[in-house]
Amino acid sequence: MNESPVYKPVIAICDDDNAMRRLVERVLLRAGKYTVLSFGSGGDLIQYASSNPVNLVLLDVRLPGEDGFEVCEQLLRVDGCEQVPVLFLSGDSDVDTIVVGFSKGAVDYITKPVKPQELKARIDTHLKVQRLQMELQESKAKYQVLVHVLCHDLANYVGAIYNMAQFLKRSDGTADVQNFFPRIYNASSRAFKFLKTVHEIVAGEEGRLSMELKEHEALGLIEESASILQSKFDSKKITLCIENRATDAKVKVDRNWFVVSVLNNLLTNACKYSYPDSVVQLSLSKADHDLIITVR
Repeated sequence: MNESPVYKPVIAICDDDNAMRRLVERVLLRAGKYTVLSFGSGGDLIQYASSNPVNLVLLDVRLPGEDGFEVCEQLLRVDGCEQVPVLFLSGDSDVDTIVVGFSKGAVDYITKPVKPQELKARIDTHLKVQRLQMELQESKAKYQVLVHVLCHDLANYVGAIYNMAQFLKRSDGTADVQNFFPRIYNASSRAFKFLKTVHEIVAGEEGRLSMELKEHEALGLIEESASILQSKFDSKKITLCIENRATDAKVKVDRNWFVVSVLNNLLTNACKYSYPDSVVQLSLSKADHDLIITVR
C-alpha cells in the first residue's frame, strides 16, 4: 500500500550571494520539513511565483541592480501571493531600514549572519500564522454559506406560514381553517427542525453534521415539500403537477436535509421563475439505479 507523500511548505530564498544562499538552503534542508528553492534575482523569484505556489520567501534587501523592497511589493501584487509571508535578510540593522521593510509588506526582518535556530523558529512561526489565517478564512466562508442557507431555506417556511395566515385573515369559513391548519403546523414544525439542524451544524465538530440516513419513499418526500410550499404556488396562481414514473422509488437520505435543502429549494426556484397562472410540472423517473427529478 503506497503512502501519500508528506506535504512540505515551499520556502523560496532570494539572495545574490551564492554562499549565503547555500548556507540558508543547507540549514532548511537539514530540518527535513521544507521544500527549498533558491533564486539569485528578484526577477527570477517573481517569474516562478507567478505560476507556482510559494508558502514563504526569504528575501535579501540588497540585490544587484534591484531593490529588495520593490521586489517585495511586486511579489505581493502577484495573483495568489498576496498573503505570502516575506522575511527580509540583511546585514543592515538600521531601524529606519527595518521600518521601510515592514512598510513594504514584509512580516519579519532577520539580520545577517543568520542564526540557524532563530531562522527556523521564525519561519515556523510565520507558517503557523499563515495556516491559521487560511483556516480562519475557510471558517468564515463556511459560516457565510451557512447564513445564506439559513436565510434562504427558513424563508420558505416563514413565507408559507405567512401566506396561509394572510389567506385565513381574509377568509370567514371554518373549513378553510381546518384545511390550512395542518399545513401551518407542518411548516412551523419543519422550520423548528431546520433551526435545530443548523444548531447542530454550528455546534458540531468542524461544522460537520451527522446525518440520519434512512430509506424513504421518494414520492412521499416530494409531496411533503409540495405541501409546505403550496401557498407560494397559490399566491401566484401556479398549478403544481407531480408526475410519478418511478413507482415505489426509494431514496436513502436524511429526511430533513433532503426536504429542506434539496426539494424546497428546487420548488421555490421553480415558483419564483415561473409566470403567474402557469403550470409547473415535476416528474419523477428512474435511470438504472439513479432517481431523476425534473422540473419544467
